Amino acid sequence: MAGMPDLCVIEACGGFHGLFVEMKTATGQQSKEQKALQLHLNNKGYLCAVTRSAQEGFEIIKEYLNGESKHTVRTG
Repeated sequence: MAGMPDLCVIEACGGFHGLFVEMKTATGQQSKEQKALQLHLNNKGYLCAVTRSAQEGFEIIKEYLNGESKHTVRTG
């Protein structure tokens, strides 16, 4: 599916149905399809995050699974 995030955690936690993570480089940009799917997933109760490094991705996943996510959802 066009725009599908790179990683997903299929575990409800912290009020979310699951976590989706889009991995980008420091200068990478989300495509139009990625932004649209992120909004769709957020509107359905999933947390979607964009990360700029593997370390940041690991931290987001760890925080999510520990119920300590600092991320919020973008809704449209």
